[in-house]
Parts: sequence; C-alpha cells; structure tokens
Amino acid sequence: MGKAEVLDTWLDFIRYWRLARSKAVDEQILLWQEVYMGSYPELLRRQIESYGRDALDWREVAKKIFPAIPSRFRLMRRARENILSVCGNVYLRAADNLKVDLM
Repeated sequence: MGKAEVLDTWLDFIRYWRLARSKAVDEQILLWQEVYMGSYPELLRRQIESYGRDALDWREVAKKIFPAIPSRFRLMRRARENILSVCGNVYLRAADNLKVDLM
C-alpha cells in the first residue's frame, strides 16, 4: 500500500493570489489554471474530471467561488494551519489502528 501525504500547496497559492487578486474573475481563473495549477497537473486533471462526473463545468463553478476568496482568505489560512497541526497525530493513530504505514 502506498503512503499518504498532505499536498500543501498554500505557498504556491499565495504567490498565485498576489498576481491574480486585482484581476477580473475570468483572468483569475485563467491564472489559477496556468500559473498555480500548472505546478500540479495531476491535481488539476482530477479536479476537472470530478466536476465532469457531476456534469458541472469547472469554470462556471470557479466563477462562483473566486469572488469569495478575499472575504474567506483568513479562514483559508486558518484551515490550513489547523490541518497541519493535526495531520501528524491523525496519521499516527490511523497507522496504528489500520496497521499501515501512512507517513
């Protein structure tokens, strides 16, 4: 069985957001796809496929989400910090209970 790991893209997101935050939403989406997700092509592919399975156009979903980023940015940062603070313990407990190597 493979190992699980958290893919922490936050610093790349910060770099992207600095470029994109003052742009129109369509340009933010394009920059998200090319600049930010360009570093994570497998993740992008999986996200697009997931929306497709639900018969959704990922760009239309993004047009609803991106305008909310400024008001949710602090919550996003706090969520990341919370996730990182508990991941080690979650991995250890899951590995112990499931008898698998998650780290």
